[in-house]
Amino acid sequence: MPETETTSSEHPALTLEDLGREFPAWLCYAPGINGVVFARLRDHFPLMILRGDDPVSLRDEIRRWTG
Repeated sequence: MPETETTSSEHPALTLEDLGREFPAWLCYAPGINGVVFARLRDHFPLMILRGDDPVSLRDEIRRWTG
């Protein structure tokens, strides 16, 4: 059976800066509350804020919201 796991050196950890480059309409930040990260849609009214446990889950939430 082939190995399906990848090492972190093959796929570097996703950062909030990476998310900002991938989704420039979103402001991604981590206010330091229990490690939760947030993204706010810039210039959107009413305020739209998404959250995730880490940058990867936040990216998934942004993708889900943007369809």
